[in-house]
Amino acid sequence: MEDIKKLLVKVAKANDLMSPKVSLKKIEKQIETAVLEKPSVQILQVRDTLFGMGKITEENIEKEYYLSTIRVGLHAAILLARCLEDSVEVATWAEEGLFNQHTAKKALDQFCEALRNR
Repeated sequence: MEDIKKLLVKVAKANDLMSPKVSLKKIEKQIETAVLEKPSVQILQVRDTLFGMGKITEENIEKEYYLSTIRVGLHAAILLARCLEDSVEVATWAEEGLFNQHTAKKALDQFCEALRNR
């Protein structure tokens, strides 16, 4: 199975959500990940949570993942959520400016909290 970080980069670049100027090493260092151990989570719950938080950019039912952009205050983050048999893998990334606002971490925390409360 493909690593969640590599999948996020591949899918986001395919959808023109990541600047080609940013190096792959830098992107992978900035990606935040989490695994939610929750066997009862269905892919539709993930979709509904993302729909309420941002814009779904890509939906892949066969590979059971969603790519979405989420607003965190004035900033936006890219979020990839992939459903597995007994868990949900989540990866987020945001391009930071001069000062790191920790946008990816905040987006990850907001999504995980919203999904847990579903």
